[in-house]
Amino acid sequence: MSIFPGKILLLIYFIGFFFFSCKKEEIKMGIWNSFISKNNITNYPFQDHITDNYVKAFETHKKLSQHHLRNNEWEFLGPDNVAGRILSLAINPKDTNALWAGSSSAGLWYSESGGRGQKAWKNISLGFPVLAISSIAIDPINPDIMYIGTGESYSYNNTDGGRHNRLMRGFWGVGILKSIDAGKTWKMSFNANAQPYLCFWKIVVNPNNTKIIYAAGTHGIYKSSDEGETWKLILNKKMSCELVMHPNIPEILIAGVGGLGGDDFGIFMSQDGGSLWKKITDGEIPNGQGRIMITINKKFPQKVFALISDSFKTKSLIRTNNLFTDFAISSIVNVSSYQGWYAKGM
Repeated sequence: MSIFPGKILLLIYFIGFFFFSCKKEEIKMGIWNSFISKNNITNYPFQDHITDNYVKAFETHKKLSQHHLRNNEWEFLGPDNVAGRILSLAINPKDTNALWAGSSSAGLWYSESGGRGQKAWKNISLGFPVLAISSIAIDPINPDIMYIGTGESYSYNNTDGGRHNRLMRGFWGVGILKSIDAGKTWKMSFNANAQPYLCFWKIVVNPNNTKIIYAAGTHGIYKSSDEGETWKLILNKKMSCELVMHPNIPEILIAGVGGLGGDDFGIFMSQDGGSLWKKITDGEIPNGQGRIMITINKKFPQKVFALISDSFKTKSLIRTNNLFTDFAISSIVNVSSYQGWYAKGM
């Protein structure tokens, strides 16, 4: 009779162990399924994934995170209390601790500590009903004078907020705003309230004559010769969303024209401050629906690179060593797909 309770205890032990093992397996499966779910989300829209490699990558990531910032890695500077992507960034040329950031859905932000510190950024009240700031330009001679281009639009006269077509996301703008007191107060420089789809993606100030300003966006390229008091359309090309200026010869301008609803596609250049334009890539690249992003080498400005993209994919990379006297076109890894097709690629 004394053995019977021992058998009962042993039976209870095995039953408990069985259920405990099942519970552990259930927990392990729950963790595993969460890995798979996360992988499917981050891998969207592609559904193929290799589960073993995914877990190995996760383990590697944990090890790498222990050595954060030891090998010149990127450091998150904030802000951590703002919603939306950062569309533009500008640095005060006379005080590099003074940074300005334009967000996609939370307006303009400012840091006076070089962006360091989780609470280093503060939101700037503009006094206008605008959420998206796509471009910021600071006067290189007098940094108290600033211009911001409002709105975020990737299609000409067409949007659904990205609800059904992510290519049509964004926010309406009000035009170009100007400040003469380092961002404390703002006034309207270019009133686009009657053109809600007008978005200014790039504002460039002539460093040799800061009264001259250029603004490129969904409705073309505009020029002001009186510090933003009046504006004139100088390139009537829809979706002129990129503009760079030669660092030594500001009369030389290079524009990237392309986007949904545009009437042309390619790279245009002017050598007289925007009076005359020539299409550099005429017949060289097929039409597309994505943005063209351009960068110019500040030290060797004869060297220019342009990333050509279509909807959801990279088309090619254009490079020149002689300011487009001739240029080469080469294929490139697809860095402009999906989220990146309208974001910065250069």
